[in-house]
Amino acid sequence: MSVKISAKVWEWSQAKGADRLVMLALADFCDDDGMCYPGITRIAKKCAVNERTVQRSIQSLEQLGELVREQGAGITTASGQTNRFTLILGRGGVLPPGGVLPPDGVATTTNRGGVLPPKPSVEPPAKPSAIEPIVFPDVLDNAAFRAAWDAWVEFRRQAKRKAYLPVSVKFQLKKLVKLGSARAIEAIENAIANAYIGIFEPKQVGVSSVRHGADRSYPPQTRMNNGL
Repeated sequence: MSVKISAKVWEWSQAKGADRLVMLALADFCDDDGMCYPGITRIAKKCAVNERTVQRSIQSLEQLGELVREQGAGITTASGQTNRFTLILGRGGVLPPGGVLPPDGVATTTNRGGVLPPKPSVEPPAKPSAIEPIVFPDVLDNAAFRAAWDAWVEFRRQAKRKAYLPVSVKFQLKKLVKLGSARAIEAIENAIANAYIGIFEPKQVGVSSVRHGADRSYPPQTRMNNGL
């Protein structure tokens, strides 16, 4: 009796009704290699069914691919030579001859000696590509601007905003070039200080206007326009 084979029948067998009962009886006779040699009369007695039912179930189990019967390859008894039965069970396939599952628990051969298609390989997740290095325009290629830009990137990360795509970085730098290095640094620092979504060019301070006949002087502007 093999507890291992019996457990495999409970777990993997697709047989139902009397066929399943016969399969469990055979598992009870099996060794750990999934082989057994009981006579039909003995199987019928164990299952409490008639011999004709056992014969039909054995044929059904063969058609199901869960059992291999080798006629007359068993042992000699008073009633004659018994058959040798090999139980075929396993996830995604069947056991090889002898009934032993490979280490991964998945069989790879059929009961007819053929070969199932190989298990589809699971491709490892693609490694993220290396971050494309930033090429700063000559006007902005200095330590002060680089420090300001790094601070802006870190600010966006902490604010949980989407990281710039490489193409977005190129367009941002292209616009900042027009301000010159010092003015661009000022724009970035102002954007961080005010938690702006983007980088904007500061307005000139000291703007005044006359509305409704009154001369109104406005304080220096703290907001920014011309979003970059």
